[in-house]
Amino acid sequence: MEAPNVVTVSRSVEGWQAVVAGHGVVAARSLQALDRRVRGLLGHQPLSYQFRTGNDELDRLVRRLRITKAAARLYDDKARRLVDQVVLLRAGLSQRDMSVLVDLSHQRVYQLRARLRSNGAGGSWRANND
Repeated sequence: MEAPNVVTVSRSVEGWQAVVAGHGVVAARSLQALDRRVRGLLGHQPLSYQFRTGNDELDRLVRRLRITKAAARLYDDKARRLVDQVVLLRAGLSQRDMSVLVDLSHQRVYQLRARLRSNGAGGSWRANND
């Protein structure tokens, strides 16, 4: 995975400013507008904001929030891969039974099995009738 561009964002008299490596300082009246400008400069490159709002407690909480959300995304990706592995096992269970095991609806299990079969991951899996 590509290392993110670290962008330092701080409040200014007119609104917000960001220091973007290779692009200098970008300014905007709102944080939302600044984010659009920064993402426009960087395209689809990964980016990591470091905020300096002028409120140390807010900065600390935002930093913790962003770290926690990044970790949650990683665990969510891992959980998806594990669900796929369980669904692929073809353990002779019905979709409804499998749905209880993986904590998803039986409709979602059906969709996952169909997707995995169409991607060639399911081999010769045969659907069980409930």
